[in-house]
Amino acid sequence: MGINAATNDPTNNDIDAQKKPQKSQSDDMRDTFLQMIVTQMQNQDPTKPMDNTDLTSQLAQIASLESMNNLNDKITVISQQIQGTQALQAAQLVGKNILTDGNELVLAPVRGDDTFIRNTTYAVTENNPDGSIAEYAEDEQGKETDPGDDTATGYMSTPFGFFIEKPADKIEITIRDANKGIVRNITIDKDSKADVYDLRWDGRNDNGELVTDTKGKYTFEVKASNKGEALPDKIIHKLKMVHVNGVTTNLGSPALDVGIGSSILLSDVFKIYPD
Repeated sequence: MGINAATNDPTNNDIDAQKKPQKSQSDDMRDTFLQMIVTQMQNQDPTKPMDNTDLTSQLAQIASLESMNNLNDKITVISQQIQGTQALQAAQLVGKNILTDGNELVLAPVRGDDTFIRNTTYAVTENNPDGSIAEYAEDEQGKETDPGDDTATGYMSTPFGFFIEKPADKIEITIRDANKGIVRNITIDKDSKADVYDLRWDGRNDNGELVTDTKGKYTFEVKASNKGEALPDKIIHKLKMVHVNGVTTNLGSPALDVGIGSSILLSDVFKIYPD
């Protein structure tokens, strides 16, 4: 004779619980609000029933609250999608050279018939044992470009530039040495729209002579005007070139590693140079 026994398997309860759809925070708040209204109606004074206007107002509050929570959920999803897209964009910049805020530049030698060493496009900063800082140009293989190389036929700076937020008809660029002395003045006398501009310096002063310190650190300033009226400094952004070494995170957002202890956001990138 066969016997059918009904047993309680605790694992079945767990499986059933997992199958049940999880309520969102919005659903929980709505259920709580509705329960409060039902309880209020059940316990109201029959001689003084709840006013229809009050009931309508409370129901409207429920709808408004649920709508806000749904909107917050959608914003969270969109924010996550944006962060994912930004992370992908940041990863694609690894190994590239970009223009970002800054006003430093260094010189690199020009060899043979090249007008500029193709791979020598960024500056490297290192701390010397004596505490001083060494800056020099380096190629993509990590080899320092030696300005003393007898194959060098001239010099050219790492690219630098500026971004002006408004049009200008005169732009003045001043290059200074490590002692803040003026080395070169460059003037652009033509209509320039609001845009990003980049250029290179040939390492020569205003007299056409090559600077003696070809390994030194140089900085530059930019002034712009339109119809004789100077543009405010706050709308003129000086730009230097840096190399993107990798991607880090900054408060949950992807950031570009551009040197020892230095990182920038994607919004700080003004120009990307091709490989």
